[in-house]
Amino acid sequence: MREFSEQAQFKNPSRSVVLRDVFCNSALCSASRDVDMSRERDFVEGDLRCEVCQEAYNREHIEERLVQVLHQVVLAFHQQDLRCNKCRRAAAGLLNPYCACSGTFLPGTTAAEVAARLDALAGVAAYYSFAWLQEEIGLYAPADEEERAPAPPARETVAT
Repeated sequence: MREFSEQAQFKNPSRSVVLRDVFCNSALCSASRDVDMSRERDFVEGDLRCEVCQEAYNREHIEERLVQVLHQVVLAFHQQDLRCNKCRRAAAGLLNPYCACSGTFLPGTTAAEVAARLDALAGVAAYYSFAWLQEEIGLYAPADEEERAPAPPARETVAT
């Protein structure tokens, strides 16, 4: 295996949810830090406290920020440009199936990548018992497979 090949690059297998700029509630401290909700030991153990002054973080504020992250992920997916798989230019016409270079248009972010992000947020919501976040995730990603692919309605036969 070559040292700079694709196979030699480290890829972290665990999912991560990083919340940027979490501020302390203390008027004297106001320290800011980036928090990985899935990996940082004090957060994973449920001790949501500032590293500097040991003041407890506001759980409702953290949950609100995570809901904002959820909405940003979904909005970015829906508003993304289609790009050519050959020349990487954005699609100029709405109805053109092919680019001028004869490449096909593909989304930059796939639905599977968004589903993985939603799954990571769902894990954080379940672990920390964030009910509002769980409810918001339920609007975008149904929990059951039956809900994802509804069965076709049964046809009734009418005897004449």
